[in-house]
Amino acid sequence: MVQTNKNGLSRTIPEGVKRKVRKDAGFGCVLCGNAICEYEHVDPEWADATTHNPRFMTLLCGSCHSKKTRGIIGVDTVKHAMANPKCKERGYSNDWLDFGKKKPVVQLGGTLFHDTISLISINSESIFSILPPDPKIPNSPYRIFALFTDIDGNVLLGIKANEWFGNADNWDIESVGRKLLIRKKLGEISLILENIPGDKIVIHKINMDYKGYKIRGDSKELMVSTPTRDLIKIDMGGEIHGKVALNIIGERLIMDRMKIKNAKIDFGGNVLLSNSTIIGCHIDGGALNQK
Repeated sequence: MVQTNKNGLSRTIPEGVKRKVRKDAGFGCVLCGNAICEYEHVDPEWADATTHNPRFMTLLCGSCHSKKTRGIIGVDTVKHAMANPKCKERGYSNDWLDFGKKKPVVQLGGTLFHDTISLISINSESIFSILPPDPKIPNSPYRIFALFTDIDGNVLLGIKANEWFGNADNWDIESVGRKLLIRKKLGEISLILENIPGDKIVIHKINMDYKGYKIRGDSKELMVSTPTRDLIKIDMGGEIHGKVALNIIGERLIMDRMKIKNAKIDFGGNVLLSNSTIIGCHIDGGALNQK
């Protein structure tokens, strides 16, 4: 049963209204900048509201929301923050990801990456790295460093030592359960990232460029391209084991000391497999060199 207030207004907020509230707040709590938030009717409160009007709504994290509800934070303070959101002031919303003590597996599209230090490296720049726990901090977790950009090269999301930062200028950032969704425009998702603590990181969808190199992935396939050619396409399924998984140098993909299992692969470009093994894979043509 849908809950309504005394004016018959449903608790269900239209999606367009929610996106406007997220955008106006800079995709985080207007008071502290935390990205895991709740929608708040500020003045009037939901109990007295007659409509879901984004002009009178905002985002508050659980802690700040509780403080406002209990009267610890006043309405005027929230209104002031709505006019000067913390995320817009500093340029990003942020939160952290719990990876636990076990080295996470990464699922990119339909492909699982194991024992990886650098998931994607382009011309010696790693744009997704998994580093061991900090030896100076006892019982610390594995550390993730990543940079995601859209098809125009604008930064969508960064991860630094497990803390993620979402660009406040993005069209939309939405946190749904364990998933983080970033949209370039209505109906166009640039990134869906999910962290399953103690198990794996899942990049359900990625549509990004990095200095002219394209990375596209969803549940069906993963495609990596240089500015002039498609290097590799991996259809749904399969596993890749190795420290540096997708290492792109210029127009070449180098897969050194890798083990690739049970995948359908189209090597469409200049690919060098050095000291690597391919097990149970279906391989389609392309310029494939193997040492």
